[in-house]
Amino acid sequence: MRRGLVATAALTAVGVAGVVLASQNQIITGPEADYWVSASTTSGLAGMMGAGGGRPSMSQMMSMGLSGGPPAGGAHSLNLQLGSKASASGPPHADHLPPPGLNGGSLLPLLTPQAPPPAPQEEGGERVQRFREQKPDGRMLIFWGCGEHAPTGQPISLEFSHMTDPGYAERFGQAMRGMPVSPQIPPSPANWTTYGEWPNARSGGPPQGSLVGPHQVRGNYSPDIEFSLGPDQDFMGPIGLDSRNRSPSGSVELRWGDVMGARAFTATVMGAGDDKTMVIWTSSQAGPGGLSAPAYLSNGDIHRLVADHWLLPAEARACQVPAEVVQALGKGGLTTMVAYGGEANFAYPPRPVDPKTPWHIKWETKVRYRSATMGMLGQGEFGRDRTPPRPRPGLPIPGLPGLPGVPHF
Repeated sequence: MRRGLVATAALTAVGVAGVVLASQNQIITGPEADYWVSASTTSGLAGMMGAGGGRPSMSQMMSMGLSGGPPAGGAHSLNLQLGSKASASGPPHADHLPPPGLNGGSLLPLLTPQAPPPAPQEEGGERVQRFREQKPDGRMLIFWGCGEHAPTGQPISLEFSHMTDPGYAERFGQAMRGMPVSPQIPPSPANWTTYGEWPNARSGGPPQGSLVGPHQVRGNYSPDIEFSLGPDQDFMGPIGLDSRNRSPSGSVELRWGDVMGARAFTATVMGAGDDKTMVIWTSSQAGPGGLSAPAYLSNGDIHRLVADHWLLPAEARACQVPAEVVQALGKGGLTTMVAYGGEANFAYPPRPVDPKTPWHIKWETKVRYRSATMGMLGQGEFGRDRTPPRPRPGLPIPGLPGLPGVPHF
């Protein structure tokens, strides 16, 4: 299976520096160093941002509209984060030596960032007062779940003018409770004595090759780290998302093909129904908290969130955006889809077979995966379709007046 966790080191679930745990009478200490590799594949508008490092230009967006999207295959990006409990012997330096197939150079330098000056903090009372003085107007309509029509009780309406009313923000926060996930805390300068990262000011071009093969990390503030990734632990495939198919009811079908390594999916659509209305929809069947889906998820969270219908399962290939969402959007919306690929975890030395033997972990490595795409609702297969877009008729029901069943807080 993907993320087959078979490598040069043993699998471990310990992820906090300096922890001492008793597990089945085994004392576990460490790790001395923690290394995270975050591998992302992006396509569509998201691929343009991933490859270029910022928002796509108007000319890029026009080119994508005429040609059907950026080059097939999407863009790859890596985020490398190394934390160690040890101080460096001299100026800190560390390098990631990737396999040749990555096409990212012979080494990726992990630089220790300089601490930025603290930003001035605005007092909470001043923020609230400024918000009140602006007298915000408008609302946000929130839908969730796949289907031809939105269920009874949707959408939730957030009235911006009430955000400063006593208790209103808290009530809305409860209704929008986030997706229940285990927090992932990658290495950072805040939680490790010495820290290095890539990309950085010295190096950071997007690698378009393969992760497959041996990886090494060498430096003067952490143990040497070595692990190997197999063919099923490479970058995920791109998402080819098509949203051109509209049903007679007005709902729009999101359809996609196989995505190499995908274990679960989530989709969102957002846009402006009119000058004062923002519309948001998520594919989560469990509630609007699916809008807060994180960038990466652990294997355990993916399994649980699919079972609880927060995420679409790996075998899903279609999801209907309800007609009420399409009607509320008016002229269309920005569609985003994320495929989660789980993670591979390694530790050294291997865990002793005898559970009574103490296990001191010198280093841990986590490799986590995702793939994402972005485009306009009603567009062809983002990043793959090369045919010019077909003319589409406008929505028959403009605007939002008379939309029934909108609960208010």
